[in-house]
Parts: sequence; C-alpha cells; structure tokens
Amino acid sequence: EIEEEWRYNIGKCVDSSPVILVDINMEGDSNSSDDGEDVKIASATPIFVFVGSHSHRFACLNAQSGQKVWEVQLPDRIESTACISQCGRYVLVGCYDGCIYIMGSATGEVLSRIQTGDAVRNTLVRHPKSGFIFGASYDGYVYVIDYNFDVSLCNTLKIPCGDVCNNSGITITKRDEASLRDLLPGIAAAPCVFLLSNDKGEGILHVLAVNLRGVACCNKLVQPFALSNSSQSPMIDRAWMRNLGVPVFATPQFISSHESVLICSVDGSITCCRAIDGGVLWKQTMCGPPQTVSTPLEHNVFSSPLIFSVKRCCVGNSSGSSSSNPTKRSKSALPCDASAIAFVVSRQGVLCCVDVVSGGNFLHIVDLNSMVDEGGDNDTGAGHSCVNTSVHTRVGCSAPLVFTAQPVLCCYCACDNCETVMCILTSTNGKVFSVLATRNPSENKGDCKDELVWHFQVKRVFDLKTTLFNSPCVINSSIFVGTRQDHVHRFRLKRLTKCVVDD
Repeated sequence: EIEEEWRYNIGKCVDSSPVILVDINMEGDSNSSDDGEDVKIASATPIFVFVGSHSHRFACLNAQSGQKVWEVQLPDRIESTACISQCGRYVLVGCYDGCIYIMGSATGEVLSRIQTGDAVRNTLVRHPKSGFIFGASYDGYVYVIDYNFDVSLCNTLKIPCGDVCNNSGITITKRDEASLRDLLPGIAAAPCVFLLSNDKGEGILHVLAVNLRGVACCNKLVQPFALSNSSQSPMIDRAWMRNLGVPVFATPQFISSHESVLICSVDGSITCCRAIDGGVLWKQTMCGPPQTVSTPLEHNVFSSPLIFSVKRCCVGNSSGSSSSNPTKRSKSALPCDASAIAFVVSRQGVLCCVDVVSGGNFLHIVDLNSMVDEGGDNDTGAGHSCVNTSVHTRVGCSAPLVFTAQPVLCCYCACDNCETVMCILTSTNGKVFSVLATRNPSENKGDCKDELVWHFQVKRVFDLKTTLFNSPCVINSSIFVGTRQDHVHRFRLKRLTKCVVDD
C-alpha cells in the first residue's frame, strides 16, 4: 500500500535524487548512519529534504509537511545530487554552469563556489572519516573539497581521470556539446572513495573515477588529511589505470570486506577488480532469462549497482561440522567468510543478483517486464551460486520498462530464524518493485563454505503514475522522489517486519 503525503512543484523536471538531513539528538545506543548502524529518529525530530531541478532552483523542504524552508536560483540547470557536509552546516551541489556551490543548510545563502571546466552532473560524495567531499566534472577531473568546518578555509584539489591533456585544445560550446561529447574524457559517474592500508598500517585515501571513454583511473592521496594545512601539500600518486573500452555511467562500488571494486559498463559487462592494483578478479556480462528466440536481448547498464555485504551463516570447518548462527552486520571489519551480493538492473528491465565474491555467479535473474504484464509476484525459492539458477522466462511486453536509477536499500533484518535484505527498484515510468533476499540457517546443511542458499522474492509494489530518472531516498517508511512532472513527492509505505517476507 502507498499513500502520497505531499508534493512540491519545483518548476521543471527533477533528475537529481533528494537528499535527507536529519537533526538527530543521539540517545542510548544510537549511532550515526555513517557507521552502518540503526539510527533512532523521534517523531518530532526535524528532517529536511534538499533537491534541485532543471528550473535552476534548489530547495530545502520540511520533510514532514512539504513546506518550503528556503529556495535559491542558480545560474543553470541542476542534475547533480547534493551532498551534506560532515557538520551538517553546509549543503553542496553541482550545476551545469561548471560550478560546485556551497550553501548554508539553514538559510540557503551561497557561501562559496568551486569553478570546474565543464558541467557537474553527478552525485557529490562525502567520505565519512575525512569529511572531504568529492565531485566529478565533465572536464575530466575529480575535485576534492576540504572546507575544514569553515567555508572561509575551503581548499580544493584537482585529480585527473586518465590522460586529459590530449583534449586541452578542444573548446565545447552548448551548440556542439552533444556532437563532441564522445570525444571528451568527461566523467558522468560519481567518484568512488575508499581507504586502503599501506605497509605501515596507515589508511590511505583512494579515489576511483571512470570517464566516458571507459578509462578507470584510481589515484591515492599520500597525505589524505592535510588539505587545509599549507605546510603539508597533499601528494597524488597514480595507483592504477585500466581501459574498459566502453563508456561508464554507473558509479563504481567498493566492497570493503574483500577490498575490491565493482564497475558496470554501458554494454552490460560487470567487472570486479582488486582495489589495490586494478587487477581483474572476474568479469561477467548481463544476461536475461531464457529467451523464446535464439538471439539474446541486449542489456545496457546505466544505473549503479547496489552492494550489500553479509556474513555467511554457515561455515564448514576441517571436521566437516558447521556453525549456523547468523550474525548481524556491524561496523567492524568482516571476517574472511564474508560475502557480498550485488543487485544490478539493466536499462531493459532485467535484474541480476550477483555473488560478488564467488566469481560473479548469478544467484538470481528476473525480467521485471514480465511481472508488469502478468501483474503477479515472483517468488523463486532457493537460488544457488551458479549461472541461470531460478530464472524466469521473459514474456512479451508492449511497453518495456526502462531503468536508470540505482536500487535503494530499505532495510536489513537478522535474528535467530532468518536474515532478510530488502531493496526497491524504480523504472522511468514510475513502476516500483521490492526485492527481498532471505536465507534461513536451517537450510544450510553440511559443509557449505562455498555455497550460499538464498530465497529471492520480487514484487511489483505500486505505480507512481509519473516519470522519473533518479533514485528515490528512503527513510523509515517514507520514500522521497523527484519526477519529470516538475514535482518532489513524499510517499508512505508499509514497513518490513522481521521474518515476514510476505508482508
């Protein structure tokens, strides 16, 4: 069930995702959401929504009422998803005019701006430990922003993605921008930022960006926490570079439990590389369920994958016995028996659930178009770590779904009886699907160290009856989303309860 609680007209279509700022008073055992733990939010806690649109308007809304708190007019279109600073006092957003704007989150006053060489269209990323904010531009650079809790001390650092010097003589105007876009090393995907330890055990900040030529370039900041200290200029070292050969629009994802990165390309290829040196661990190609014709469908990936790290609930030992005590995910480092599931959806509407650690085996494949035609649920039972297990045949669809938004994690439940992960998918024509991955420890028998037994259930939850190109933002039982009908919406959903997959 779904109920629209409010909508706000922001003038033109909204292609950026809403961002939520929660004013939390920490009580009891509550932890910050950056640590991956639950956050207790009282009903009276102020919650704010930040979103921009192609009308040049950027707004802060009251999440409960939908009323405008403040609104500013920027010089050009806004497609970039905003980012909140570590202290919560600033909100940053990219703009088509090539600038990253820093505004006061309480007032909307533009306090500073960082000029880049081309449009900034992707999501800005904040690294939780350093507080640095990263934004990529179509000029081929990643910009590292260190405001040091004071905008007047704001410093920036430019990190090239591959070889950008070859295009320094090309001048792009709005008139010929589209025709020359494929010649430029622009960066459409958000950068991927992660920490890796060096030989001394020190955490070194790595920045991975992939441009529209398919060049993946990973750089490391040798002095990652010294941007604001003029006596210690940060050094940039090239960690590795790999040419994937095809454009990339999806943001690379870091899998901390195994120190690897997952990159999805436009041609449907899924590549897993070592984070330290870029060595390819495995590569798979998106495939659909068995077809009724011999020629397979083409699958293009524009949306970023969703990665969820879990601990194997059954680990065999030398005696052949096993332990089946599920452990709730914590902020501590996962042990060697940890695994990760990637939810990858193609533009054509095929969802693949991939076991990242076991060589990219497909745990589950489903064509979401068939669910719209049939109007039913898709409960597939157990899926094992092998290709094309528990797949479903595609049926004809007069209006194929198009997916460009990243799947969104809704909740994670773990108890003595089961472990459940729930995420939602949204198509461009407003169809919303829920995906539940559940495993029961009692089903894991014997030595199953190298085998994961999961049940997947996909449901078509509701129809927003609108058009959208961004990922929704989910908090508690509410979903916030912007549409191409010029509005920002808040909907309320039924919440998932522990051990109930049919709710």
